[in-house]
Amino acid sequence: FVIPLELNRSRYVQALEMRFDNSQAVHHAFTLFDASSASRDLDRDDPELGYDGMDAGDFATSPAGQFISWQPGKVPSKGTPDMAFRLNPGTDAVLQVHMQPTGKPEPVRGQVGLHYSDTPPTKFPFKIMLRRIDIDIPAGVSDHSVEDSYQLPVAVDALAVLPHAHYLGKSVQAYAELPNGERRWLLRIDDWDFNWQGDYRYAKPIHLPSGTVLHMKWTYDNSTNNPRNPFRPARRVRYGVQTTDEMGELWLRVLPATLKDREILYRDQQSKLLAEVITGRRLRLAANP
Repeated sequence: FVIPLELNRSRYVQALEMRFDNSQAVHHAFTLFDASSASRDLDRDDPELGYDGMDAGDFATSPAGQFISWQPGKVPSKGTPDMAFRLNPGTDAVLQVHMQPTGKPEPVRGQVGLHYSDTPPTKFPFKIMLRRIDIDIPAGVSDHSVEDSYQLPVAVDALAVLPHAHYLGKSVQAYAELPNGERRWLLRIDDWDFNWQGDYRYAKPIHLPSGTVLHMKWTYDNSTNNPRNPFRPARRVRYGVQTTDEMGELWLRVLPATLKDREILYRDQQSKLLAEVITGRRLRLAANP
């Protein structure tokens, strides 16, 4: 759903809040932003209100270094002015809502609240992503695991963590292996529930020196003993964006010490993500030449 913000000047968003009156029909949602006319064009070309699809498009993006999502029960963060993000005139908000059927027509009303700061940001967080896109879980297996790791090229302070998987998710573990050999836990969920997921903000930032290796491990249960398994009997499940596919991701919101360090981190992460995209395209070609 494309929402013109009608800004007459640049504004700095300290916090963003989403509310929905029908959590039975809305599983989760994101607020993205588009400074072009691309989302408006997609909305205009779709006969219904808004436009359809699991992909909001190339121009509707999440602000850099921000976790902006809504799940039932989520408490929004008040944010801080020093890590606000900028919106320029001509920008539209794009509310991406992932619906789920209840068996009958459902009215849904959503609200987006933008809480502005009067001062520009002085700190610029960054999102690190660990993930596996070569997920391939055999039918009937109750303890299938995938792992990913990433070595930090610069020192950062970890601010928050966001895990993501689907119905077969069983558990997730994330920890940091420091250069001195010390292990620091970042997240551990032993009983993953697809219906309750979001980001977790650390009470105190966790300092991670340069050379720290981040580790992620997801475990899946693709057996009929998993009450959340959407298939009876169980069937092979691979990576994909539909809820009946599977995913394994872990996002870490971090704060580099300087803008130069942030640029180093950005370039290093882009190399990792490019390699993953190539792997994903090869897997898609192999599955469907």
